[in-house]
Amino acid sequence: MITECTTAEKKFLAGIVESVAPGWRIRMMDDGSLAGLDSGIYLLDTRTLWCGMSFMRSAELAAVRAQAEASGLEASAFSGHASRLMLQAQAQAQALAGGTPEGALERDMYFSAAAGLVCSLTADIVLKGAASLAGHWVLVRYEIPGDPGPTRPLYARSHGPLRLLSPKEVCGFAATAMALDHANPDSAVRRIIGRRRPALNPFFAGAAPAEWIDAAAPRP
Repeated sequence: MITECTTAEKKFLAGIVESVAPGWRIRMMDDGSLAGLDSGIYLLDTRTLWCGMSFMRSAELAAVRAQAEASGLEASAFSGHASRLMLQAQAQAQALAGGTPEGALERDMYFSAAAGLVCSLTADIVLKGAASLAGHWVLVRYEIPGDPGPTRPLYARSHGPLRLLSPKEVCGFAATAMALDHANPDSAVRRIIGRRRPALNPFFAGAAPAEWIDAAAPRP
């Protein structure tokens, strides 16, 4: 979902990244360096199947966690803000006929998503088993009428050099987690999301109750 490059060098680097990142169009931001990138931040809207992705370094994620914790805000405040910005990003992309949301919105969206993810209980569990936050982080957004959109964090460790997940793999990861959440009567996600009837894309049919599927949602 990141589409423009501003210099010939960044376009060249973006081409290299696209060759190993199936399904993504890349825009290099900041210094354009690929060195040390060991983490992916993915965003997924479960109604529209809109996906976004950002490279990060695990050291940067640790700094985001420290900064977010120092703010005194809960992880849900950051992830909720990211959820609202995901809607804005999708609206901008539609207005630009598939173009890229403005850079300031993207930076705010991915910082908020990263903060919500690395300050979550999921991140606490990850850090109990490893010294690094490196890996794949997914912020899953649920569409619920009258709600800015509750979210669910997901994590998968990356073994060896980071291989970015494709958009289809991100959706599959979310579908697996969704099915496990629904099958677990003790799942907090099932209690919070289930009683509010999310509107899901037909892609998730079979992973969630049939009444949650929105037949009017865009088809994959």
